[in-house]
Amino acid sequence: MGKEKNPRRVADNEALAKARMLRTSPQKLNLVAGLIRGKKVDKAMADLIFSKKRNTLALCIYSFLSVLVIYGGIMNISSVLTYTTDINLQTITAYIVSGIPFDLIHAVSTVIFVLITGDALLKKCCRLRVKFGLFQ
Repeated sequence: MGKEKNPRRVADNEALAKARMLRTSPQKLNLVAGLIRGKKVDKAMADLIFSKKRNTLALCIYSFLSVLVIYGGIMNISSVLTYTTDINLQTITAYIVSGIPFDLIHAVSTVIFVLITGDALLKKCCRLRVKFGLFQ
């Protein structure tokens, strides 16, 4: 005798994203999603970074993930190779787990920097794209 379950609003092979307390409109996020929908990752990231709309939010997401995954991954593995002679899975895992707090702080500070200077960076990137004919 409980409340009836609400029917699903999207199909089983689709997803619905919800963001609370995000200071942007759903229409703008839908435009961004439409810009990259169905594309490969490298083309989608290039379209997000070099789009005419100059979306600082997309650049923040890209910078957070690239610093956390790419830079953090490279530095953690290089720490293992530099400071350890006994290299095994347990040592690599320990270095990666101990580096996560630093990687998160580094990624968040990069996002703050991009939020402050993002519009100017995107203007320069768009000028370079037009000047050198990149990503056409």
